[in-house]
Amino acid sequence: RLAVAQKPDHPLYCKRLGTALFNLSCHDEVIVPLEKSLEVAPSDIGVRGALGCSLNMLGRSEEHLALVEEFLKSPQPLDDSLSKFVLDLFVNPAITVEDEGKLFSKMFGHLADRRAPQVEFARRSANSKIIIGYLSSFLHKANYMAFLDGIVAAHDWDRFDIKVYSDADIGNQALYDEIAADSVDILVDLNGFGSIDRMELLAMKPAPVNASWFNAFSSLGLDSVDYLI
Repeated sequence: RLAVAQKPDHPLYCKRLGTALFNLSCHDEVIVPLEKSLEVAPSDIGVRGALGCSLNMLGRSEEHLALVEEFLKSPQPLDDSLSKFVLDLFVNPAITVEDEGKLFSKMFGHLADRRAPQVEFARRSANSKIIIGYLSSFLHKANYMAFLDGIVAAHDWDRFDIKVYSDADIGNQALYDEIAADSVDILVDLNGFGSIDRMELLAMKPAPVNASWFNAFSSLGLDSVDYLI
């Protein structure tokens, strides 16, 4: 507070004060310092996310939506900061599910050029099994994905083969090649917005049918994802 009082327009001081106040849940005091910080560094997604969350907490949801629209005028890097920014959208009562789909289309639309040549269904005999793949970056977390054990066990093993991909330490292209080599027919993504760097992989459409389930509360905004479960 003292530093900002001495230099009220200093972006770094404003950011640090705003972030400290945000962490203390002093949302009514956050707005001014973070807005000043954004005037100098408009691409700072951490500041923009904290400001948007505080606007929501103060019931100023429309202003949060306007902040998001401004942010989406340029492509953003797929990192944890963007993931947090996206997840904050779900607590905004002014944003409908339809709005979310449109926002995510803007957010990830630039990934469309990453789409690889169409992967075809593997040619098999009529009694061949359908291969279903489950993809997650969180299988190493105790209990977080424990529900998947029951899901896998519940499949009809006479009709389906199941492959589970723990993708935490592999690049998108390498993982795409592995899924394609396994001739996966249906890929179910369990990452959603929780592992946002995998959006590029989904944009590449690694299986003929791709579905999103878990860690996503609406459409991912990618044309390459065929279903939301």
